[in-house]
Amino acid sequence: FFFYSLLNFFVEKSFALFGTLFFALNPLLTIYSTEVLSDIPFVAVLLVSIYYFIRFQQNASKQNVHFIILVVTTICAIMLREIGFALLFTYVLFFVLQKKWNQAIVISLSVLLILGIWNIRNHLLVEKTPFSQTGNMPWIFENVITSTETSLLVEIPVRLWHNFKSYAEYLFGMAFYPTFVTSQLQSLIGNSSSVYVVLQQILSWGKYFVIVLVSFTSLRGIVSLLRAAQPLASNFPSAPQIPGSSASNVLIYFSIFYLLILFLFPFNDVRYVLPITPFYILFCLIGLKNLSGMKILEKFLTKQKTLGFAVLLLVLTPNIIALSEIIRSNIRINQSPPMPWKTIGAWIQQNTPADCIIASPVKDLAIVVGNERKVLEMHPSIETPKFEMMLRDFQVEYLLSPAWYDDATVFDAQDNSSRKFWFEHAYSAGSLHLFKVHSLLQHPSLRKILPNYSEGVSSHLLQAQILFGEEQYDSASYLIAQALALAPKRPDVIYNNLVCSALQEKQEHAQEYYRILTALPSEIGMYIFPAQKLMQALNALTMAKQLTSPEQRSIQMAEAATEYWKMGYRRKACSIMEELLISDSLYFNGLLWGMHYAIQLNDLSTAKNYAARLQSLDRYNPLVQTYLSIINISDSISATNTNVNLTNFHMRLARLYLSIELPEEALDEAERALGYSPENPETLQFIAAILEKKNLPQIAAKIYKKINP
Repeated sequence: FFFYSLLNFFVEKSFALFGTLFFALNPLLTIYSTEVLSDIPFVAVLLVSIYYFIRFQQNASKQNVHFIILVVTTICAIMLREIGFALLFTYVLFFVLQKKWNQAIVISLSVLLILGIWNIRNHLLVEKTPFSQTGNMPWIFENVITSTETSLLVEIPVRLWHNFKSYAEYLFGMAFYPTFVTSQLQSLIGNSSSVYVVLQQILSWGKYFVIVLVSFTSLRGIVSLLRAAQPLASNFPSAPQIPGSSASNVLIYFSIFYLLILFLFPFNDVRYVLPITPFYILFCLIGLKNLSGMKILEKFLTKQKTLGFAVLLLVLTPNIIALSEIIRSNIRINQSPPMPWKTIGAWIQQNTPADCIIASPVKDLAIVVGNERKVLEMHPSIETPKFEMMLRDFQVEYLLSPAWYDDATVFDAQDNSSRKFWFEHAYSAGSLHLFKVHSLLQHPSLRKILPNYSEGVSSHLLQAQILFGEEQYDSASYLIAQALALAPKRPDVIYNNLVCSALQEKQEHAQEYYRILTALPSEIGMYIFPAQKLMQALNALTMAKQLTSPEQRSIQMAEAATEYWKMGYRRKACSIMEELLISDSLYFNGLLWGMHYAIQLNDLSTAKNYAARLQSLDRYNPLVQTYLSIINISDSISATNTNVNLTNFHMRLARLYLSIELPEEALDEAERALGYSPENPETLQFIAAILEKKNLPQIAAKIYKKINP
């Protein structure tokens, strides 16, 4: 309704009706209307805001009411999507050009006040959790396309050009027929009909005609708006005539600001084009309306209604067919769904405890598991150490790992590299796979069973990931190269090539794979953040090795090793630290962490070498003394086999780690102790106390309940 009303300001009703119908049949509008995303509400708020802005300029008697609507819709747009700032910039620029300072100040302060309160709530009043997100805005000021040490003054132009190329086809016309130029929506269409395939082939060449036509008419429409002092339709004769700052120019201002922010944002996605599409339609309609001879053609088509209908149908046909394919695919999926949530939900309700916690990469599971069960959302690209920490902290009993590529599942990389858990297949429904989570620390006798992939890309990746952990990078590189040859566009393959290059310290190769990743649609941007962290660690290590100062070199190398360790590449971190040991480094903290890493990998001989060096530097240091005790107890563990002694030794280690503020390692040892004495109240109380300190009172309460049922 608001789009039709907006078009009526600028073109006749027949044009407005066609434009509205054309936008309504855009597949993006239909697709995202069915998704729990902010795209459609954002588009609606934009259209309402622009509509009332023009009414604000038209109707002096209701200016206050319309201005309040402008303020509210601007705030709503920004709250829905950060790119809504384009609307604020548009209105502020308009009011400044008209020298309406009060209105410019009021709308700016109103937005800043609400956003300020919202950010205070998010960042100060609400405590951050492992799931806290910072939003999209910080990405604009990060190095994403270029390496982390590159200046933003270099990053921004590269990013602008990169995104312009990515969006060019859409912005020059194919946003009107999006399904025919992107593979991003192919999963919604599935196995295409022959009609769709033929049309796709036609548009593979016909798109150039569409691009030329849309570019020409939209540009002509923009020029017409800029030239006209009063471009509005005659049904608003009272509109103010203000050359250069008329109400219609707001459309141009908004389009410019929107595209600028869109190009600045480092990730691209076809859905980001949807909000600008109605404005392109408007520009095209104004351009068509002002073409010489258009009125004669319009009168001819009005008289020849059959021919006019045929022209209309020809323009709409590609999207009508695309929508029919999507609906047909949806019906087929509903009849035999690849992700049958109700089926897996029914199994969970029948076979799991009522208060169990299930980890999942998608929120959909939460609506089918029953009222008492909780779903813990985990990002698919989460680092293995954090993955392990969350499974333990939240006492996760089951893990949902949907199918990803081939016969691989979403969490295979974390499952395969975890040293603390193994995952027993419990149930599958379609492409949804549910695993029972077992602690390897509590049950050390269990043998971890890795998935048995058929020979192919996923098999190569699994074997390469195992070799990463064993530092056999050349063999891993060979397997990764084979996977890349088989699936050159698979994001997990590209990412693992980047990982291999980063572990081999091949900076140029890693940077090239990183560039390829950033060019992929944002739906697979899940790999960008871990890729960034890897690149930062690699760059830090490369720079450290170039330093001539032994002290600075040791500090930088230790920091790089820490980053590798946090990402789960433990042996790589240990290898870097061992260079400090070999080079007779005097960097105390680095040697201390090197000893810690060696102990965590149960490499006690290397740990003793670190200890000897540290004793020569500061024999009576409390941390050194604590670690000497840890090494001695670890030696004792290997020499005993009674459950009572093993429980006591591991609890002594747990208390030592807690005394030096290493709660994760303390929990590791407490879990090992629990494995030898499962109902030990002292051990359970120790674990619960740490979880309470980690602000997990509900999880701690479940453990206390085991002590006192």
